[in-house]
Amino acid sequence: MYCPDCNITYPEFTPQHFSPNRQEGACSTCHGIGEILQIDFDKMLDPVSPYMKAILPRRDSNLGQSLLLKLAQKYSIDPDKLWKDLPERFQHVVLFGDDELLRVSYGGKMISMNYKGIEEIIKDQYAKGLLTVDFQAMLDMKDCNECGGTKLKKESLNVFLTFNSKAKETIKSGKYNIADLQRMPLNDMITFVDLYKEHASKDQTLIQRIINPLNDRAKTIQEL
Repeated sequence: MYCPDCNITYPEFTPQHFSPNRQEGACSTCHGIGEILQIDFDKMLDPVSPYMKAILPRRDSNLGQSLLLKLAQKYSIDPDKLWKDLPERFQHVVLFGDDELLRVSYGGKMISMNYKGIEEIIKDQYAKGLLTVDFQAMLDMKDCNECGGTKLKKESLNVFLTFNSKAKETIKSGKYNIADLQRMPLNDMITFVDLYKEHASKDQTLIQRIINPLNDRAKTIQEL
């Protein structure tokens, strides 16, 4: 099933597509966690230091220093220039990479590597247990950029319940996806489900099969 408005091909949806604990529904970037490991650049960078010493985890790394020097040569950058005075484009390359092949001196020999940026190098070192405790403090878990912390794939987030409220109803008219419902206070969600069931013009048998179990569970939690 293809939607030309959002350029997404949708699967045949099942309940598993709305659970971050199942492969069908879990965001492919954070794997259903809702957060990803990210570098806090304010902690990692010293903007008033010279370029070669500005990235704290690279100061005492032979390979790190070789990479930084090679990048400066490649982009015709003065390595003695302060980080804060470097061109933004070059700063971006240093932090996030240009994925181009670099040949650098390391351990007395020349090695070739695709440069993916300081961010990926630090994350890789952390995953392999090679990052010291001091530098681990420069890492934070932050909301996933792909799913916005909702834990779900964009296909699942693009399924909406359209609700048209009446004047006296507390729930506003609009389109609601599963993340919107999850963010609602429990009382509001129960109200929404009851009103949607009352006003929906679609197949009531299908709605009852979907809505009633959801409503029963929500009310059970409310009574606890």
